[in-house]
Amino acid sequence: MESPQVNLKWSAVMPDVRNANSDALRNYAKAVTEKTQGRVAIEVYWDSALGRVNNTLQMLQSGIADGAYIVTAYYQWELPLTAAAGLPFLTTGYRIAPQAFKALYNEWEPLQEELSKAGIKPLYFSQSHEHYLGINRPINSLDDLQGLRIWGGGFWPNMLEQFGACNVSLTTPEVFEALEKGAIDGFVTTFVQIKANRFYEYARYLVTWPFGGAPVNPTVISLNAWDNIAPADREIMDDEAEKVPGLIADQTDAEFNDAIAFLKERGVSLHHLSRTEIARGIEKGKPAVYDKWFATCKEKHIPGEEFLKRYTAIIEQLS
Repeated sequence: MESPQVNLKWSAVMPDVRNANSDALRNYAKAVTEKTQGRVAIEVYWDSALGRVNNTLQMLQSGIADGAYIVTAYYQWELPLTAAAGLPFLTTGYRIAPQAFKALYNEWEPLQEELSKAGIKPLYFSQSHEHYLGINRPINSLDDLQGLRIWGGGFWPNMLEQFGACNVSLTTPEVFEALEKGAIDGFVTTFVQIKANRFYEYARYLVTWPFGGAPVNPTVISLNAWDNIAPADREIMDDEAEKVPGLIADQTDAEFNDAIAFLKERGVSLHHLSRTEIARGIEKGKPAVYDKWFATCKEKHIPGEEFLKRYTAIIEQLS
């Protein structure tokens, strides 16, 4: 009996432009459609067209979307173990963490249960380049953040507050307008986001932020949609998903260099924190982030310590 055609609506926070994550999803959708001979067809809705980035999980659970790229920074306590891969001070770059997290997912039942209870199946994991501080004025030390309004997702608010910055809660699509209107003084995000969303137009100073902390974001399919796909086509989807993280990492290498050149051509200046400032950032920021995270994990009966032990062990092994 011929398998019925399954049409999947896929939500993507990324715009429909050329970058590693957008290209990966675009190519994955094309490969799945072709290799299942159209039995599974993925239509991507770019730039949060199906709904806001902080409603992605709800869209998957309600059937508005069948698949999505989830930004875990918006789901710290709905998907606490998954979001915890974005804790700072663990690893930098974008190659090790997705591998480590996939390995942990494959072997650790609590992580599998977390995503299953949310009604989703991960297909692949990816991580963007490390973060940078974008600011509308020069700064010489972390103390210069005192009193500034900074957008930072995930775990960054706890660290920024240690240096006197005021965190402003926004979603990525809202940041440009906030910069334009002067509602915020800066942000902590990646080079690619700065370029793709034109944040550089209002934040002309970029400062290295070498503390890790980029979220490991899963591209997922809802279990309801997955159940409607024939086993042979599920295997094709999984096989194609295995190829994606390495391709994202390779393309991100090139994108990072291109983004630096692009921003410098537009008069954006790049600055580096000194070793002393980096040490201060770790010494003051790490306890603030981890103490609060451990306390909330304990309160919510989340195995945070066990997660960190297992995850860091895999990171060390891969590194």
